[in-house]
Amino acid sequence: MKYLAYFFLLVTTVVLQIVLEDLISIKGVSPDFCLVAIGFIAMAESRLSTTLLGFVIGFVIDALGSGMWGLNVLTKTVAGFMFGSIFNKLTVHHTFQPAFVIFSVALFHNILLTLVLDVGTAHLGRDLLAYPLPSALYTFVIAQVFFSFLPGSTWRSLVKRRSRIYKEL
Repeated sequence: MKYLAYFFLLVTTVVLQIVLEDLISIKGVSPDFCLVAIGFIAMAESRLSTTLLGFVIGFVIDALGSGMWGLNVLTKTVAGFMFGSIFNKLTVHHTFQPAFVIFSVALFHNILLTLVLDVGTAHLGRDLLAYPLPSALYTFVIAQVFFSFLPGSTWRSLVKRRSRIYKEL
């Protein structure tokens, strides 16, 4: 049942990413719904699971998109690894904690994306200032809204799974 819910969440976010990306972008900056989904699942799953999840999502986006093949596979896999590593050590108590982690990983993800896309071009410096931070902030806002609307039972189960206190009982 849990994996069916994950599958539904992932299909929804990939569809949102592909369909809404151009519609809700502000001056070319759009949120990354897939990073929010990977971050949410990383709160309950292992680093290996979220790394593989990032790979699968990146592969699907590359297969359906028209960008540089393999770029989303690379960046989403790295993001999944980072989410898994951070949430493996972090016990979540408030909605701002995972949203801030998503902001941090999204910023790194976007810097990596920009570096790979603009390597060897004259406008690398300009693009590093113009894209990664606004996109990470937009993703942070989407994540905060998403986490704010989660029911309390979801938060209790996430805290219960990750807390050392509950594991000792």
